[in-house]
Amino acid sequence: MLISTRGIVIRNVKYSESSVISKIYTRTLGMQSYMIQGIHGAKAAIKPSLLQAMTLLDLVAYHNKLKDLHRLKEARPAPILESLPFDVNKSSTGLFMSEIIYKTIREEEPNEPLFDFIEECIIYLDKSETTQPLLPVFFMLELSRHLGFYPHNNIDEDNYYFHLKEGYFSPNSGSENEVISPPHSKYLSLLLDCTIETLKDLHIPKTSRQILLENLCTYYSLHIEGFSHVKSLQVLTSTLRG
Repeated sequence: MLISTRGIVIRNVKYSESSVISKIYTRTLGMQSYMIQGIHGAKAAIKPSLLQAMTLLDLVAYHNKLKDLHRLKEARPAPILESLPFDVNKSSTGLFMSEIIYKTIREEEPNEPLFDFIEECIIYLDKSETTQPLLPVFFMLELSRHLGFYPHNNIDEDNYYFHLKEGYFSPNSGSENEVISPPHSKYLSLLLDCTIETLKDLHIPKTSRQILLENLCTYYSLHIEGFSHVKSLQVLTSTLRG
């Protein structure tokens, strides 16, 4: 049957010289895989430019509940991204976000609040006048809320070490790979109080941003089975400044 839905391109895998399998997170069907043939042909209905990571699409898809691989009838950008595909800093953030999504969201079922959150972050990134270096950290924190292991922001003068496994602040330090220590833990707490609208008003030094991102990847690996090394993290930290 034909299904109309919104979608976010997450990842593409080459299937043949003229075909790809595109992983697309949809608003009404969850994560889905689509075979797209003849993509490089002059008469291709779906061009390669539509399948760049984090592209927002309106889709019409042939969907069969009994199959794992589906086909697209139509796809068009909605909205057209103006800067994200062309700005190296923004695109590195987008690739990082898409890798995190690929490693964490596997369900073939709808989660409209989660879709809307991801879409909001993409539009925010695309429309921002300057690259927002805190967006990757904010994205990982807010994504953990949707995935069910959002940190407990109980920091105070007695509880100032964030324990990655437990997900809360305590007075007891642990080994370096078990906790986020001051001053980085304080920055974490400030981010937990942020919204995407207030993110631009918060400044965190680059070193602390990098430490937070590395520790949040560890945090995810402790709370999501099979969460593996994030390859795009090194590129992201080398490009984002400010």
